[in-house]
Amino acid sequence: MNKDMVLGGYFFSPSGDREQLKPLKNPSEDDLLQVLELFRDNVGVLGMKNNACDDIGPEELSLYTESGRYMLLLGENDCDGEYNVRTLHNLNSPGGLQLMHGEPYGASTIVDDFDPVITAFREYLATGNVSTDLLY
Repeated sequence: MNKDMVLGGYFFSPSGDREQLKPLKNPSEDDLLQVLELFRDNVGVLGMKNNACDDIGPEELSLYTESGRYMLLLGENDCDGEYNVRTLHNLNSPGGLQLMHGEPYGASTIVDDFDPVITAFREYLATGNVSTDLLY
């Protein structure tokens, strides 16, 4: 798979200021880990897009963060021209809907463990995809 990754997004600092990240083209793993740490305890949105994405396959990995809760989305194109989204699955979720950035999402897609987020971003950076064992 060809890769031409761009990492970018924004977060709100503890003082409430919006901090826009300068897009990072083909970030190193160390760069990625430093950026991810900015999102661990802040409200924000982070995306890593593969600009060299083929017509079929993963296109962008997105992270929404709020109050120590995380929602991870991998958007991908399938062979039928459909756009599918894979997410983490929280087996311990209370069911129903939870708000993330003021919008309702299935509670099972929101987790409070940051480790799977790091794993998914590292894997996407390295391979251009994320295992279906991690994102369903």
